[in-house]
Parts: sequence; C-alpha cells; structure tokens
Amino acid sequence: DDMSLTRNRIRGLLVPLLDQEFGSGVLPVLVREAHLMSDLDDFLTREGERVLRGLTQREGNSAGGTEIRLAISELKAYHRVVQRSAIRSAMEYLIGGLEDVNLAHIDTVLELTETEDGTAGIDLPRGIQATREYGTLVIAAAGIAEAEYAAPEPSAPLDLGQPGELRWGPLQMTWRTVAAGDMDLLEWANHPDRSCFDLEALAPPVYLRAIRSGDRVEPLGMSGRQKLSDLLINRKVPRRLRTRVGLLCDNGGPEQGERILWVIRQRRARHAPVRPETAQVVLFEAETIV
Repeated sequence: DDMSLTRNRIRGLLVPLLDQEFGSGVLPVLVREAHLMSDLDDFLTREGERVLRGLTQREGNSAGGTEIRLAISELKAYHRVVQRSAIRSAMEYLIGGLEDVNLAHIDTVLELTETEDGTAGIDLPRGIQATREYGTLVIAAAGIAEAEYAAPEPSAPLDLGQPGELRWGPLQMTWRTVAAGDMDLLEWANHPDRSCFDLEALAPPVYLRAIRSGDRVEPLGMSGRQKLSDLLINRKVPRRLRTRVGLLCDNGGPEQGERILWVIRQRRARHAPVRPETAQVVLFEAETIV
C-alpha cells in the first residue's frame, strides 16, 4: 500500500495503466518476459561462477581468501556479458552479498581491463578495491573490517524430494537421493566436500546457514557436544573466515530443536547416520566457488 516505494508504484499505477492503454494482452507478455529474464539471469549467474572457478584455479588462488586474482587475457576471452557475471560473483563472494553493488560498479571494474596503463585502481562499495597489475586484475577485500565481513543469510529450505542445487555464499551445494544399495558409502563419505544422511532420519526443514555465537555440534565419532568455535580452532580456520563456513541444519523436533548436521568441509555430526536398515540416502556435495 505504500506508494513511496518504486516497486509498489509500478504494480499499483504503471501496470494497470499499461493494461488500460494497450489491452489485456500486454500483461501475459510482461509475465512471459519476466520469466525469460529470470531464466537468463540464472544461466548467467551459473556461467559466471563456472568461469570464475576456472580462472581462479589457474591463477593459483586459495579458497577462502580475501583477494581474487584474474588473468586479464583469459577473462577477456569470454563474452563481455559473461565477464560481468564473473566479476559480479567475485564481488558477491568477497562481501557476502550485492546490496551495495550495481551494474555501474561492475562495468567500472571491467574498464580497468581495457586501459593500457601498467597499473590502475578504483575503490568500490564495502571496502572492495579493484586494481590492474599489468596483466592481472586483482579484486581485494583487504580493507574490510572483520565485523563487516558479512555472513550470508540462511538459505530457503532444501527440497530433498528431487535433485537440486543452491548457491550459498562461497559454496555451490548440490544434492540427490539414491537407494542405499546403489552406492559405495565409504567412497562417497571419505571426502571433505561430501556428506550423506539417512533421508528418513532428517527432520525438515533442511537448510544452510552461517555460524552463530554459542553454536555447538555433536561430531560423528565423539560423545557429547563441542563448541563450534573450538572445532574451527582445531581445524585451523582463521577467525576472519569463519563467517564463510556453512552449516547444514535441520529441525530435530520439539525435544531437540535445530540440529547441525554438517559443518561443511570440516566435520559431520552424528545425526541421521546411514545404517544397514536405511532405505534412501541423500547425498550432499559442496563446491567452493573461489
């Protein structure tokens, strides 16, 4: 009802005017175009993440850092639209969101790749800096204070009834369900980027979130509970990067409340183990974008 908001003015004033002036056929066209743009945005986001992964791996970046280095010649081998998507994904990774970033910022970064100067740099929102160092584009978050290194928001509930994938912060999470007899459990589970659970033992909703103060996990193979902060210290995860650690959680029920199922890439909890009587297993795989 608040017409001071642009979105509401478009819906409440502009859309009825278009319907009145151009006939009832215009609204289905707008809906169809909106769906097409949504599909295009989804494709470009995935393509940008794929390109960014490839460029950072070749450049020798380590996952979880606050600096991304891209070879300009390799970046420019892609269409400019894909270059934009890759830069967008890099900035989203570094600052945990894109609330303060717009197309003009991304195009300004790409302008650095066009200059003939040996070095040049610009300042971007949230303390991000982009610099051209001869043949390398450096996007860095070195100026961001630890408190501003934002953790991603919790994800929407995962639909485990069908294969799916989800981008959360620096992670790309995929999942699928298989019959327990159709998998090699040890081969699957013996990998830091993978985890599996008895589907029937999970309590929806299942979702991803960042760590919170006071979080405790019940590690597989241990008795009792462990402070998540202690676990990350033992795993030598730097403090400044802990907001980027993802937790796979479910709702353990009224007696338990939320359960941490998996500290992604760090430690699995003992909940919902795959047992001899398990019928369906849900397989999770997490890939770090950069």
